[in-house]
Amino acid sequence: MSGEVSDLELSENDESGPDDAESIPQCTRPGADVVTNYEEEQLEDEGSTEEDDQNHTYAQDSNVEDSIIPSEWVFTEKSGTARLCRMPNVPFTSDKDLKKKGCGFSEEVVSMNEAVIMCKWFDNKPVVLASNFVGCGSQDEVQHWEKSRKTYVSVSRPEVVRRYNHAMGGVDKKDMLISTYRIFIKSRKWTLKMLLHAVDLSCVNSWLEYKRNTESLGEKETMDLLHFKMRIGEALVKMGTSTKVKRDRPSSDL
Repeated sequence: MSGEVSDLELSENDESGPDDAESIPQCTRPGADVVTNYEEEQLEDEGSTEEDDQNHTYAQDSNVEDSIIPSEWVFTEKSGTARLCRMPNVPFTSDKDLKKKGCGFSEEVVSMNEAVIMCKWFDNKPVVLASNFVGCGSQDEVQHWEKSRKTYVSVSRPEVVRRYNHAMGGVDKKDMLISTYRIFIKSRKWTLKMLLHAVDLSCVNSWLEYKRNTESLGEKETMDLLHFKMRIGEALVKMGTSTKVKRDRPSSDL
């Protein structure tokens, strides 16, 4: 996963909802709207139909329960983390009993209309994921650090977790790079924080594109993110200043 951001949409938690709220399911929240709007834009850009969009798979961090319900409103494969507080009465094993079964234990439940599959997996702590196309599926083995034994052990991992981790790798990479050299400012104004976050995001995106271009050209020496941002800062400081060398009048020899 490259980690490059291809699109950005600001979401506002507005209770009044959008103008066309009647055409959107009541269960939908702003976080889910971002994903569904992106799907519609992809369809428009590619000139494809809803049936063609079935070839796309979307991974979502939280609020996935809002964008995969109801099933007749969804034409793509979706999976992501879910919050049980938003989906009550799911017959899962309690976290206390799940911990007793040990790392790697997983279970799944399917909705009555078979539109949503929910999977609960115990890693370091219980993790709940929801999907409309895959559940525990074909499980594989991953290395897990056992703190009490101070060694790595093999644990089972559900298919939905593997697919989610693969798709979300780019998002995690982007978040990690932004947090590494984040612009710090002592202010509580959210507008300034949002503006500086946009600057950090632009720098990371530019650096990832720069790395991709240098690798395609076969260049071995490339700037790391820190020096790349320093070069950007130097260029912004020098912007608008004259680079001409001032020549003094030559002194005559006495």
